[in-house]
Amino acid sequence: MKLTFKYLLFSLLVISFARCQPDQNKKSGKDENFTKPTQEKTFQPKEQNSDRMEKFKAEKIAYMTEKLDLSPAEAQKFWPVYNEFEQERFASQGKRHELDKKIREFEDSISDKEILELNHQLVQSFQDEADVVKKYNEKLMKILSPKKVLMVYKAENQFRMEMIRKFREKQQPTQPGEPKQP
Repeated sequence: MKLTFKYLLFSLLVISFARCQPDQNKKSGKDENFTKPTQEKTFQPKEQNSDRMEKFKAEKIAYMTEKLDLSPAEAQKFWPVYNEFEQERFASQGKRHELDKKIREFEDSISDKEILELNHQLVQSFQDEADVVKKYNEKLMKILSPKKVLMVYKAENQFRMEMIRKFREKQQPTQPGEPKQP
């Protein structure tokens, strides 16, 4: 159990730090084509974001339902707890994203005290998320077998990787005469 929790915590840390890393395929370390997004480029109506989020959630539910092979009794107990878990984890991650934004924008002129505080807040945000995972891991273990709980985390990671793959395929320009992948 401790090993599972440690693995999960390590995975969360790796994923979080990986998102912050620059593209390793660049030779210079800087993306010469990078421009800071403007409000015009990043603004999308709430309805569009809401529709995309609902589509994402529906895809995730379908994917996880297939991967977990839950019985009707398990599903009835699992989904409400999992949905609470997702909400708490999302809130925790949102707080960390705000800290990430502060860290990206910090200037050399801030004091050592402020830097130390940012460090403490960042570490605490990881701890808060780990606490949420631990809390819901215990709840899920009361509903599902340990194997299925581990499969929940595996399915989440597989789904995330699948969504990243689809996103990257959409972002890649197609060559003339080459069909665009679905």
